[in-house]
Amino acid sequence: MFPRLLQIGSFYLPTYGVLVATGVLLGLWISVRNSEKQGIDGDDAWNLGIFMVLAGILGAKILYVVYDPNIYGNWREIFSLNTLQAGGAFSGGLIAALAVGAWYMVRHKMPPLRTMDAFSPGLAFGHVLGRFGCFSAGCCYGKPTTHFWGVTFTSEVAHAVSDTPLNIKLQPTQLIEAAAEFFNFLVLMWLLKR
Repeated sequence: MFPRLLQIGSFYLPTYGVLVATGVLLGLWISVRNSEKQGIDGDDAWNLGIFMVLAGILGAKILYVVYDPNIYGNWREIFSLNTLQAGGAFSGGLIAALAVGAWYMVRHKMPPLRTMDAFSPGLAFGHVLGRFGCFSAGCCYGKPTTHFWGVTFTSEVAHAVSDTPLNIKLQPTQLIEAAAEFFNFLVLMWLLKR
């Protein structure tokens, strides 16, 4: 739909990256506020969130490279700007973030269940913006459809980067997932207050 937010010469700012970064920051802010309301130290919550985000990025990149090492002509390309701008393997990021999060909570004696309760709504909210990022980039697209809600991608950039089918009505899986995650956010906030 709109994969590049800004382009100056060969430099570009991907819409996906901006939305994901915004989702991470807002999700972390929500998590820290919820943590403080649960009696958890705000500094510990900030640090936990930042460590988990960094571990998630690193884990996603590592698994991305492990999944398809043939993507790179030589091993030095792994440390290039292209790899930094590329996505990652979600499962690698999830595993790394959970491992680092568990380690941090144990080390700093944070109450695990209250901490997870406090962080869950922020995670869901951050994911909403991440799915909007996917929609803007054209990635994570759905199957072809004839329904009125189908979306048609026309961006050559989206096709080049994500192999997005062009000029075909597709299920807007990204928007459906964003709506489901927003519902999750509302339910989790409601449950947290109870």
